[in-house]
Amino acid sequence: MSFIIKPARTLEELQAVHDLAVSYFGEDVSSVKSMQQWQQHAGDMFIQVCSTDDDTLIGYIALIPLTDMGEADLISGAVTGATLTLNHVPQGWAHAQSAYLGAIVGVTPMAKRVVKDMFNQQIDALYNQHDLKRVYARAGTEAGEGWLTQKMQAQAVPNTKRLYVIAL
Repeated sequence: MSFIIKPARTLEELQAVHDLAVSYFGEDVSSVKSMQQWQQHAGDMFIQVCSTDDDTLIGYIALIPLTDMGEADLISGAVTGATLTLNHVPQGWAHAQSAYLGAIVGVTPMAKRVVKDMFNQQIDALYNQHDLKRVYARAGTEAGEGWLTQKMQAQAVPNTKRLYVIAL
């Protein structure tokens, strides 16, 4: 199977990402309206992997830039990735020193490898181009927790529920 990697920019693409998120994580995910507002405010943050055969979404990553307030509110538990507001998202990646990995999903083993590679490439680019310093993530599964702590060397954020930070 071959695939294409592209930002989710249209309402239909964001809806497909949202629907896949709901199928993996349940209803406690950001709304399509919030996703669209964040993206219009800050730029591309939802990257999709689609099958070239029929353009079916087979994976995605959601990497959301954070303001200082967004980072503080995430750590304190005042917000989750699903409840971030525009006050938590800067206008563009150049104004972010931290980000939140909202999700990394692949529906096949190949798609999982692709999205993990995409994440690493995106982090490297953001670090080199915009001085990104930290990425936060909440482990949604045991496999995700293992990937964060073992592969990404993430550290648990004290006094939080499964929130981890990757220092770049």
